[in-house]
Amino acid sequence: MYGKPYLSKSRRGSFGFLFYNLFYSFVLNRLLDKRNRYKICWRSKLSIRQLTLPTFWAELSNKLISDTFLIFKRRIISMSTKSCINNHTTRLPLQTSPLAVEDTPMFVCLSFDDNYDANGLSWVLQMLELFQNPCGYDVFSSKPLSATFFVQSGPSWEREDMLTLWRNAHEYGHDLGNHTDAHSFWDPFEGDVSQNFWRYQIGLCNDFLTLPLEKGGVNHGTISGFRAPFMRYDDNLLQVLLENGMKYDSSLPAGNTPSHDGTNNYWPYTLDNGSPEHDIAVESGWKTKISKYPGLWEAPTHCLIVPPNQELEKFGINYSLREKIADRVDWFDTETGKGENFDCNLYNSPAEGGSGLTGRDVFAIYAHNLDLRLKGNRAPLILGLHSEHYAYFGYEPFFTTPESSVEDRRIALMRFIKYALSKPEVRFVSLKTLIDWMEEPTPLKIRAV
Repeated sequence: MYGKPYLSKSRRGSFGFLFYNLFYSFVLNRLLDKRNRYKICWRSKLSIRQLTLPTFWAELSNKLISDTFLIFKRRIISMSTKSCINNHTTRLPLQTSPLAVEDTPMFVCLSFDDNYDANGLSWVLQMLELFQNPCGYDVFSSKPLSATFFVQSGPSWEREDMLTLWRNAHEYGHDLGNHTDAHSFWDPFEGDVSQNFWRYQIGLCNDFLTLPLEKGGVNHGTISGFRAPFMRYDDNLLQVLLENGMKYDSSLPAGNTPSHDGTNNYWPYTLDNGSPEHDIAVESGWKTKISKYPGLWEAPTHCLIVPPNQELEKFGINYSLREKIADRVDWFDTETGKGENFDCNLYNSPAEGGSGLTGRDVFAIYAHNLDLRLKGNRAPLILGLHSEHYAYFGYEPFFTTPESSVEDRRIALMRFIKYALSKPEVRFVSLKTLIDWMEEPTPLKIRAV
């Protein structure tokens, strides 16, 4: 496991620890660089062989200045978060909008994880520029589509093509969230990961996103959102989110309440009293217990309802989509139709834990869930996506999609966006914008036809 060593609380506040912290990140990460899949050393293009003593001290002195500022900035954010903890917005898990249903926009939030391939990310950004929200008189109408990108920073450090894309995404108005630096795999049932590890991983990603352009960063400003790698989290991780001033998370189970059917799902809520859907997962044995986190919003990425047979003809499908998935995914229930949300789980082969669906299948699932929400409480439709699934790789990808090509997946996503934009109530927004709206809701205003 990489990261800072586990230290006692008594050492964390000392000047000696501050110097040790900076020296460790500067020197040891150089030594670890060859053992990492992606380069995560601190913004230096010098190899270890080029690290002469004069250049070492020159770089170290520069790093002491810049990283001291970053560490104190994080401490200030942490202190500010703690001082405001009693003044935060509280929203219990509810199945109702803050406004009457007829005054509520039908929010659609596209959220992209990982984003390590320039070809896929470039296509997504250019594709989104082709569309704008339906006409109307509310604050979101006729505006360009905005999305959320949870950035895994490791593959982007010192890559000019990725840096340019992230800077362009920020300038265009997309929300860039934190997805850690290395996207490490771990199992909460096998033991906790230390807060120091999460501080290191989240801190690296925050640095990449917030550092000014001349220091190799994106110059994004405050980072508001987080999604956990592999949707795996624990108390140590959630506590570090609060320390870093994160406004929202989008990692917890959602839509697994038995009575929720796509028309009555939860709206975003704060974790003041925990999460009822996380508690269901604990009782079912696939999540570990967590504490309460006042003021931290949860943007629920609900499981999606696979359309029943009677709804498939309008999507051009002449076979049972539920039976198709049930033959490949042993836990899938054909009665409720509740299935995966993320595109990787929909498209990837059953051998990789996916359903191996076609682009037409996935479009039908997306469109059906939008229709359910429009018939019901208009809970936001948050889709979990990966820009690399829309990439033409110059190398063999690590996933296989037996029934869809890159072009099929691109067509399916664009087809869904066009379908959604044909509904006058729909507004595509980022997750940050959604959470801001939850705190200060404004009504939908559709232009009369």
